Amino acid sequence: MKRTTEQNKRLVLEGFDTLFNKRDYEAAKRYWSPNYVQHSAHIEPGRDGLFNLVRSAPPTLKYEPGLIVAEGDFVIVHGRFSGRGSSVNWIAADIVRIENGVLQEHWDVLQDEATEEQSKSKAPMFGTNFPKSAELPDMNDRAPQAVAAQLTESKGTNLARELFTSNFWMSGLAMLKYIPRSFRATQVDGMAFFTDAKHEEFRNRVLGITAGNPRQWGTMNISQMLHHLNLACGSALGFYKLPDESYFSSRTLFRWILVDWFPEQPLGLRLPKGFKIPHGAEFDFDFEKQQLLKIVDAAWQARSPDDWGPHPMFGEMTLSEWGKLLQIHIDYHLKQFAA
Repeated sequence: MKRTTEQNKRLVLEGFDTLFNKRDYEAAKRYWSPNYVQHSAHIEPGRDGLFNLVRSAPPTLKYEPGLIVAEGDFVIVHGRFSGRGSSVNWIAADIVRIENGVLQEHWDVLQDEATEEQSKSKAPMFGTNFPKSAELPDMNDRAPQAVAAQLTESKGTNLARELFTSNFWMSGLAMLKYIPRSFRATQVDGMAFFTDAKHEEFRNRVLGITAGNPRQWGTMNISQMLHHLNLACGSALGFYKLPDESYFSSRTLFRWILVDWFPEQPLGLRLPKGFKIPHGAEFDFDFEKQQLLKIVDAAWQARSPDDWGPHPMFGEMTLSEWGKLLQIHIDYHLKQFAA
């Protein structure tokens, strides 16, 4: 029986909500063909390429549909993607072809959502309101240093504001508790991260981890831990875009304590907030494991300070500082799951 255009529109809206908002990958398979054809230049081929892209997105990802039109087997929906790990929302026109009751083929047109100040038309690109200016720094055609400077100015927090957060005080307590041990633990050579031996060690430890590894402390499950490590280690290499949470004290005093002084990560740190994983967030174990291997390889090959963007809390760091921080952080969380 031939489907009506209303049925096709409902299929697309339900499918998009199931995948992008509910992140229910098993249920989403009912809406996407296993032979799905992808024409978008920024998505890997097939249904798996799309699903893996969504798996790699932060748990804050949100899709909002707007105008939707349909003719025959084709549906076009105008929508907004927000919370995708970038300060800029995407406005999308997604074009899908439906075959045998599932999404068979896809094209899209994407634009960064403009603020009222950036818009020449002075009409919102989506809905009836413009996004706030401070949420959308212009990151097009900018060098990493320029982007870092703009993010620090527009989105950076400050010590006075952080003093009123529980994350700040819990992290401070964790640092105080660790001080006695910091004098006994062996210091870490940051440049050792870039040796073949250390690269092989971390790869083997990641390869050896399984979904059944027992948690030794904390509340994250193993897939959440892997995604947390991917955010923490991959954001400065361009795998993810995270908001800037740095302020003068975090770029100086806290950086000196947590990176230059401490040889291990203290138990119970709660900063930066961009690395925190909501308790109910679900991630695909196999994908996150393979993603961490890619990030470890990319970090090992990043031998110049110019290869690294700013840390969300510590700002610009030296190559040795990056090497030390990655060794400390990866080691901490692999030990968290007996790896």
